[in-house]
Amino acid sequence: MADTLMYLNMLGILYLLIHTIFMRKKLVQMANTLDHKETTPSDFALLVRNIPKDMTKEKLTELIETRFVRGQVKVAYINMCYDIQDMVKYNTKITELIKQKGAYKLHLKKEMKVQGLNKRSLVSNPGAVEPPTYKLGLMKSKTLNLREIESEIKSAQSMI
Repeated sequence: MADTLMYLNMLGILYLLIHTIFMRKKLVQMANTLDHKETTPSDFALLVRNIPKDMTKEKLTELIETRFVRGQVKVAYINMCYDIQDMVKYNTKITELIKQKGAYKLHLKKEMKVQGLNKRSLVSNPGAVEPPTYKLGLMKSKTLNLREIESEIKSAQSMI
């Protein structure tokens, strides 16, 4: 009885493996058929970076049609995007400052619990809890100051 059950399980597993292989092949064929039927701009899009700031759409169109595509394709549309490097830099800075603020608040909560302090006693005696240090890498760390962190967050948000 146990042998027949084992053989039936093996046959079931073998069937599933073979069925999976054929179904995957069929799904890939179906996806390719659907992809050929639907043409979107992303199928023919070109991303160009480090464009000079004085470059106009007309100059860029001419440059792409003559140099990159060698006259075989006509450029239909150009979307000039903004330079967002500063925005990415400030967003990264804000994210790091929010992490530091969270670490500071977590440290305060832990120390308040250890020392048996409440918010009122902490406000009346801010020196009761040592400010935490925050690691900035393997060798660097800095002492956190909640007011400095909040002012840096506000200034970084105003730059965006």
